[in-house]
Amino acid sequence: MDDLKRYSRREILKRGAGALSALSFTGSFPSLLSAEDILVVRLSAGNDALNTVVPLRGGEYRRHRRSISISESDLIAITEEHGLHPALTETAPLYRKGDLAFFLGVGFSADAETSSHELADYFWKTGDLKADGFLSQENPQFSLNCRYIELEGFDTHRDQVRQQAIALEKLDRLINREYSQTKTIFIYSEFGRSLKENEDGGTDHGLGGLAMLIGGKVHGGIYGEYRFEGENLASVLEPSIIYDAIEKRDFDKQNLYFS
Repeated sequence: MDDLKRYSRREILKRGAGALSALSFTGSFPSLLSAEDILVVRLSAGNDALNTVVPLRGGEYRRHRRSISISESDLIAITEEHGLHPALTETAPLYRKGDLAFFLGVGFSADAETSSHELADYFWKTGDLKADGFLSQENPQFSLNCRYIELEGFDTHRDQVRQQAIALEKLDRLINREYSQTKTIFIYSEFGRSLKENEDGGTDHGLGGLAMLIGGKVHGGIYGEYRFEGENLASVLEPSIIYDAIEKRDFDKQNLYFS
C-alpha cells in the first residue's frame, strides 16, 4: 500500500483515472442468490494477456518467450490471428457463439504506470470526482446491480506455465457456471505483464492487458490490438470505453459492444 499512500484521491484521478466514466452501481453487492445485471471478476495480481489470447502472427511473442510461449498446436483456435489458452475449453464456445468480446491492450497510459497492485486496481475502481467509483459499493447514481468476485493466482513471476493454467481453469469454470443470456460478465485485471519472460520462467508487471465482456447481449469479437513498445505491451484501449458500453447497454442502439 506504500505507493497508494503517496497519492491523494485528486492526484490519483489526475494521473490515471480521469479517463474513466462516472459509472457506478447502487447499494451493497447482492448475495449469491440475488439476480444481478453485472458480474465483475477481477483476475487478481495481473493476468498475462499474451498467454491468454495468444497472437499467432509476428515474431515478437515467441522470440521473447522461448520457454513459456504456448505452441500453436496446443491452443484453441478462435481466429486466424489469435488462439485461446488451452485451459479455456468452456469459454471458447461462447466466443464462437458471438457472446464474448476480448479487449486487447486495455489499460492506462504510461504516466499512470505503477507496479503496485493496490494502486493499479484503484485506478480501475475510481470514477471522476462526481462518483465514488465504477465498482464502489455505495453510489445511487445508476440502477445496475453488481456482484464482485476476485480470482487469485495471476501474479506469475515464476513458473508461469503451470500457475496460469491453474488460475485460468478456475476462471473457465466460473464463466461456465455464471454465463446467461441476461447477465453481463465483466472480467479485468489490474495490469498486464511484460512481453519478455524472466529468468524464473515467468513474466513481470507490465502495462497493457486484457479485459472481457461476456453475455447474451454482448457483440462478440476481438477489439483493440497487441502493440509492442520495446519489451512491453502498450495500452491502446482505455477502460472507459468498456464502462460507457456497460452503462448504455440497454439504451444506446449505436453501442458497439452490446446489441
